[in-house]
Amino acid sequence: MLELSTMKTKRILYPASVTDTRIRAPKSKNHYYVLACLILFLALAAVYVHAALIKPLPMVSFASKTVTLPASTQPVTPWPAGVSAGFGTTTSGVLDTSPSSEQPRSIASIAKVITALAVTQKKPLSSDADNIITFSAADEELYHHYAASDGSYVPIHAGDQLSEYRALEAMLLPSANNMADSLAIWAFGSMDAYASYATNMVKSYGLKNTTITEASGFNDTVLSTPSDLIVLGQKLLANTELAQIVMQQNDTLPILGKLYNTNQLLGNGVNGIKTGHTTGAGYCLLLEKNIVIDSTHTVHAISAVLGAGSSNDSFSLSDSLIKSVQGDFGAVLIAPKNAVLGTIITPWGARSDIVATADVNTYGWKYTARTAQTSPLPVAGAASAGTAAGSITVKNDSGFTDSYNLVLKNSLKPPSKWWRLTHYF
Repeated sequence: MLELSTMKTKRILYPASVTDTRIRAPKSKNHYYVLACLILFLALAAVYVHAALIKPLPMVSFASKTVTLPASTQPVTPWPAGVSAGFGTTTSGVLDTSPSSEQPRSIASIAKVITALAVTQKKPLSSDADNIITFSAADEELYHHYAASDGSYVPIHAGDQLSEYRALEAMLLPSANNMADSLAIWAFGSMDAYASYATNMVKSYGLKNTTITEASGFNDTVLSTPSDLIVLGQKLLANTELAQIVMQQNDTLPILGKLYNTNQLLGNGVNGIKTGHTTGAGYCLLLEKNIVIDSTHTVHAISAVLGAGSSNDSFSLSDSLIKSVQGDFGAVLIAPKNAVLGTIITPWGARSDIVATADVNTYGWKYTARTAQTSPLPVAGAASAGTAAGSITVKNDSGFTDSYNLVLKNSLKPPSKWWRLTHYF
């Protein structure tokens, strides 16, 4: 019998079970990082979605364009017989002339319009006190020369003084030939220097049928045409001081006393410009008259008549010419109310036409080609019908402009949430 104390204990090793396949992963902190990144991503995504859905929509507008109305066929103007004639406006220039009127002919004292333009270009008017002219013995001789030649004149003596403005009045109101010559020589030094300067001046205006040899028109060597005279009339009326002079029926001047305008039609909408007469030229008239279209639109028409048989004929022919064509001045429809003048398409595809809120009219000669310019106004990407979207502006023969409102015809629908989410940047 063995004693327990002498027995050796043996460790019995059992093989691993073939059915126990579990593998214990080593403990790590990586899964905490993954979880944190996922939470951060979801938070950023939430912020992006919120920002994308509340981000203001972009402003949109239509493309600016010029709207053109072609000229329509004008009726035959009833031209007065036996004269050269034409008419236009202060803003549009020449509109029509009589047949064969482009043959240059003498313009008599209408030449003083050219003299006034050249003198004031060389010696600009500033105030009545500036540019004082002291007349010489040669100026007094000019007075005596025209008095003896049965020409128009004002009495001037050596040592007399007038401001440039007053001298222009003495030339343009009673049509004094001696004052035209005195002004030209005062401003340019000699008549030849004046004629050279004035010739270049009218060429700069684009006039090709005007010949200038002297300042008064007394010698029938200053030639022009109705179309050139209308442009010269435009230039004079654009000069505020000269326009003020030719519309006066009379004025009282130092030394000379009260002087009267030779234009008998002044008043009742007639505002000048200049008469003329010599035996060779006949009776001539360059005239500006208002044509009232409505309470807010007036056209300033210019007519030119050369070679009339009498003073009364020149006045009546000019007046009847304007009256015969004044019905051809009026409102010209550029685009009717609700006409489509543009289109807005948003980046997400919403669309609305741009329409006029009223008839778009211009005012003047009905047979002239017309243009109007649209001006876009930025609109919020989602806007209701009738929202202001811009304007369209037209220029009138009166020299002013009219502007008409443009609006959305339809509502601009906002984009879908998906579009917002995919177009944040």
